[in-house]
Amino acid sequence: MTDRSLAIRWQSPADGGLEHCVLKIADTGITAEGVVIGGRGEQGYGLRYRVTADADWAALRSIHLTLLGGPTLALRHDGFGEWTDGAGAKRKEFAGLLDVDLGATPLGLIATLKRQTWKTGRTQEIDTLVLAVPEMTLERRRVAYLCLEPGRHYRVGDADIRLDPDGFLAAWAGRLDRIADPAEATA
Repeated sequence: MTDRSLAIRWQSPADGGLEHCVLKIADTGITAEGVVIGGRGEQGYGLRYRVTADADWAALRSIHLTLLGGPTLALRHDGFGEWTDGAGAKRKEFAGLLDVDLGATPLGLIATLKRQTWKTGRTQEIDTLVLAVPEMTLERRRVAYLCLEPGRHYRVGDADIRLDPDGFLAAWAGRLDRIADPAEATA
């Protein structure tokens, strides 16, 4: 694989939120850095993140989220199911979890969809570490994923998820739509 960078933008049709993410993809792993502007009025928030993953998306290895004007959350994963916080303390309540729902960004969802083996029509219930934003809370939750077309089309709850040919989110019905980067539109 050749090292490459990819800029992706998503917009929320529900609240007009916007996300800009830069992915650096290398043989040694994947780094995603981005910003999210979400919510409305007093519920509005800004979030800056940096997430790293194994080169094959087997596990998110580090998560660093900063709510602008608020708290920072940092987690590390050993690749085998052990989580630690930013100070290095073990988070035993999340032991064994590989999959993460990052709340404000679809990166955890993308990792889950890329990591699993899928068959059309099959539902997989996956124990997931769920991070709520802007609350910045963590919980363990079982999430059901239905595969409608491997590598392309899934359903989580009542929302359809479509991926582009590279396996990145193209649309998450009612939550996010991929939008063209202005630089791509003029190229």
